[in-house]
Amino acid sequence: MADPVHDDRLVEAFTRFRSQVGEEVRPPGTDAVRRWVRRRRVIRVACAAMAVALVGAVVAGVTTGGSPDMTVGVDPTLSAADLEELADRAVDDLFAKEPLTASAFPVAVTAQTQGEPLTVGHGGSSPLKFVQGQDYDLVALCLGRGTATVAWEAPGGVTGSVLVVCDGTPVRVRFIPRADGPEVQIRLTPDAEAISRAGIALGYIEFQ
Repeated sequence: MADPVHDDRLVEAFTRFRSQVGEEVRPPGTDAVRRWVRRRRVIRVACAAMAVALVGAVVAGVTTGGSPDMTVGVDPTLSAADLEELADRAVDDLFAKEPLTASAFPVAVTAQTQGEPLTVGHGGSSPLKFVQGQDYDLVALCLGRGTATVAWEAPGGVTGSVLVVCDGTPVRVRFIPRADGPEVQIRLTPDAEAISRAGIALGYIEFQ
């Protein structure tokens, strides 16, 4: 037979136990949940930023390692002997490509060539001079790098200029002296790339 007094005491004890436990163990409030969510978001953002930074570093490393060195300069300059040999070859090529050339001479293109006065003399046939009213062609051929501007003045004050590319292509320009004279004055102006990297041949073709 059940003891009513004993049962009532058990019920009272369990009720008091639940009340005490409820006061000590409380679920997190709204503020605590928000702080926890914000903390998770901050962690996720920080991890994402770190991942992006690492990927960027890897890409930069691969790009740097695989890219060619863009600091490499232009072709090195040639020695004096090599320049003279290149100019001699230019003369041979000029005679081969322009067989009517009466006379030609080599010029090694250096810094001193800039504006240096040169002369094309008439020594191929009598009367050993450029004749007033007669047709002549000034011819030039350059080997190596860059370009050179050839400015000329024929007897009687006839002037002109022509650009010569140092790729082995011969250039011809017609002039007719206004007076008799023994030579044509030449001034050669190379660009920076041609200096110490090119040799040029200068000459003339005579028409009689």
